[in-house]
Amino acid sequence: WLPYDRNRLAALGQDRTPQIKDFIPNISPLQIIDQHRSWLADRMYPNLFYHQEIFQVLDSGDIWLSQTPHIPASLSFNSQFPRLAIWANLEHIQSGHIFLIINTHLDHLHNETRLEQIEVLLHELQKLNLQTDHHLFMGYFNEGPFDGVQTKIMKHYPKLIDPWITLQKKETGSHHKFDGKNLDKKRIDWILVSDTFNINEIDFDISCVHNVYPSDHFPVKLSLRFRF
Repeated sequence: WLPYDRNRLAALGQDRTPQIKDFIPNISPLQIIDQHRSWLADRMYPNLFYHQEIFQVLDSGDIWLSQTPHIPASLSFNSQFPRLAIWANLEHIQSGHIFLIINTHLDHLHNETRLEQIEVLLHELQKLNLQTDHHLFMGYFNEGPFDGVQTKIMKHYPKLIDPWITLQKKETGSHHKFDGKNLDKKRIDWILVSDTFNINEIDFDISCVHNVYPSDHFPVKLSLRFRF
């Protein structure tokens, strides 16, 4: 997740797009995947970035987590805000392996809303019928891994694993109030990967500068290798 500056957001009327695009040159040679997207002000966008010398984007899209998933900013299921997911099919240039990468952001208030939203996402992904070798499913899920959403995802993609659980790491909170605390809360940000990967390490980046955190969530850092 991209760090954000609350004062800058206020000045921009809560439009995240300029700040996201300001951020892009700082992570070169990574490129944002947004060729499919018409950016809307006042919306929060999960994003994907890729190394264009290593991967080629075959296709990508946004899915709004509502009863009308192809209408931008559509709202359903008692969600407080429109939520969405981005997906991309990437080809690893050297090996020809195909990767499906998904990043999403679910409602922060109601479990039943999140369950409806993830059903929409899984249904739309199934309709795409993407032929892939490897999957990465990540996001700001706003609930712990044992609260229902992860079970639904893994039922749809039975070869997915949660590396945090696979490596038997202690459950800890990923959300805080810009103070690095609340570690006794739930791990509401997670990355799921297919069992075609060898998992090296997963952890939260809890670093800060002069006690200033870039986000109210700890970024999830995953190191893995895929099998040729």
